Amino acid sequence: MIDEIDLQIAARAVAEQYQIERDSVGPKEPYESVPYKGIIVSSRYCVRHEFNAMCRVIDAMPELVAARVESIWCDSMACACYTVMLRSNSYTDLVLNALHDAFVEAAGGWNGLVIYGDDRQSHDFDCYWPAG
Repeated sequence: MIDEIDLQIAARAVAEQYQIERDSVGPKEPYESVPYKGIIVSSRYCVRHEFNAMCRVIDAMPELVAARVESIWCDSMACACYTVMLRSNSYTDLVLNALHDAFVEAAGGWNGLVIYGDDRQSHDFDCYWPAG
């Protein structure tokens, strides 16, 4: 049976590990999310280079595609793992392909890229790192 002391020890260990991971990923911004050209960009650990990459991706999108994107989140823990949420009725193959192309052009690569629509649609692009 787990007692309260064991739970407190486990909670402290998890908090310490979280802080170690957060500290290891680079310079931070003082915010977790920020609007950029009408799209909310956010980072699990508030990492500056992740915000910069997501803003470059938005700049690389055609305006009509950017208008269909609600948010982009980078999971700092997974490193270059992006989640894109689309606005209502915006999930189409053309939008998916344009987003993929914008990430290829501006992000440099990713470990994960998943795009979600508003009706349980989703598309998960394979890991991509160009040969270089």
